[in-house]
Amino acid sequence: MMSRFIHSSDLHFGKHFGDLPERLREAPRQTIGKLADHARKLGVTTVLLAGDTFDTETPGGDVRR
Repeated sequence: MMSRFIHSSDLHFGKHFGDLPERLREAPRQTIGKLADHARKLGVTTVLLAGDTFDTETPGGDVRR
C-alpha cells in the first residue's frame, strides 16, 4: 500500500499583519481549506503541518477554529 502525503509549513494562524489588506490577512485560512480540498482530491492519507502552524504558543479559540 502506498502512502500519499502533503506537506505545508509556517502558516502562522493568528498573526496580525498590521495594515495589510483583509484579503492577505485571510490568506492562511483560505490556504488550509484549499490544502484540505486538494488532499481529498488526490487521496492523500496524511497532511503534515510543520513549522509555525500558529503564531503564538497559546492561540485563542477563534484562531484554533
